[in-house]
Amino acid sequence: QAMLQIVVVFLPLAVLPIRIRESAATALDGSRAPALELLVVLMTSVGLPFFVLSTTAPLLQKWFSQLGHPSGEDPYFLYGASNLGSLLALAAYPAVIEPRLGLSSQSGFWMWGYGALALMVMTCAIPVIRATATATATATATATATISGARRLRWVALSFVPSSFLLGITTYITTDLAPIPLFWLIPLAVYLLTFILVFAKKPPIPHRW
Repeated sequence: QAMLQIVVVFLPLAVLPIRIRESAATALDGSRAPALELLVVLMTSVGLPFFVLSTTAPLLQKWFSQLGHPSGEDPYFLYGASNLGSLLALAAYPAVIEPRLGLSSQSGFWMWGYGALALMVMTCAIPVIRATATATATATATATATISGARRLRWVALSFVPSSFLLGITTYITTDLAPIPLFWLIPLAVYLLTFILVFAKKPPIPHRW
């Protein structure tokens, strides 16, 4: 798994820096539904790097739980930390980055930042690869044996609720108020804040609530 992730995490470098390429732009010819055409453009321009990024957080938590660290039994504080980083970046973009950097510069910095991330993920994978296969198999069997299929389905169903709320509020702001990206910061910041609170090392709100 770790060796495969090393390969996967370097694949998006083939399509970076992020930009709308001519081949993607010509897909918007009006022959298909606008939503479908937009999805095609996004998939061929930013889809691959963002897909790989979305796999990184849960995978690193899984790796961390297998290395015998004292905090490895509850690695989900890392998820809170990653969302804190997202929240800080969300606040910094309109205040610091956008006023000072053009789109081409932003795309270039993002590419170098992603390259650094890929190297760091590879570094994190090394101790996982060195770990014994027996210990990994035992830990995986123990972890999965305690979670029933019904509970997994319940988690998936519950995850639709906040995502639907965020989508609904953002759509309402865009269509009924004004299509100004700064308005989206508020619901998205609240959404990220909930992850930070729930997955904190010492959550301020009991999980049963």
